[in-house]
Amino acid sequence: MALRDDSFSESFAIPREIKNGEDLKAAAAQRRAFVFVSVEWAVDSKLSELDVVAMVKAWQKAHPSLSAPLYRIDLTEQEGPLWNDVADWLKRGSPLIGLMSSGTGPLLWILQGRIADHVPSAHYVGREALAEQTRALFDSN
Repeated sequence: MALRDDSFSESFAIPREIKNGEDLKAAAAQRRAFVFVSVEWAVDSKLSELDVVAMVKAWQKAHPSLSAPLYRIDLTEQEGPLWNDVADWLKRGSPLIGLMSSGTGPLLWILQGRIADHVPSAHYVGREALAEQTRALFDSN
């Protein structure tokens, strides 16, 4: 779905599920994107997801020309092909492998096809800090 610069789509604030390596490659190749790492067994992960969705929704509404899709990776099982693909991806740019099993709800910002930044727990950082970091990363790109 293409967005005009003056439009707003709440669908960009609804997390798109990354279910396999191809989905991950597509998300990682975005000009701008948010990638949230989820596990169903951790309360912190669920709280972080609420904060991320609210922040992305507000960001998309306030900055329609800088829209960025939100992706969600469910690593509840802590094993399998998707787990391996995510591990390989996180090892490439920097040592972010610990984000996979933390259960705290990490958020990664994708910029120009690379991981530009991350927070280990979106909930602990808070919505305002997430929005400020998004502004710092996306406003100039």
